[in-house]
Amino acid sequence: MVKNIGSNVWKSPPLVQGQRVYVASIDDAIGGKSKIQALKAQSGETIWTFHTQNSVKQKLAYSNGLVLATDMGGTVYAINEKEGKLVWKKDLSGEGFQDT
Repeated sequence: MVKNIGSNVWKSPPLVQGQRVYVASIDDAIGGKSKIQALKAQSGETIWTFHTQNSVKQKLAYSNGLVLATDMGGTVYAINEKEGKLVWKKDLSGEGFQDT
């Protein structure tokens, strides 16, 4: 499968979980293109898109129904795998835990 997600991907390999592929994109110009997308593994169709504050250049992780990502600003996101909704985020710079 080949899919154009509308932004660059760098250093963050796709994460395959079941019938889904999760990809993270970068936008160092802070133009609103930093995101995580869930795609159907067979067709490449976009299931959901979650925008991050900064570029994601680290490896994505999966645990108990959550897609986990850390952006370049030091924020960790836990995103529900099915709907792409934020479950929680934590700023690793020391500002505390933010529950949604």
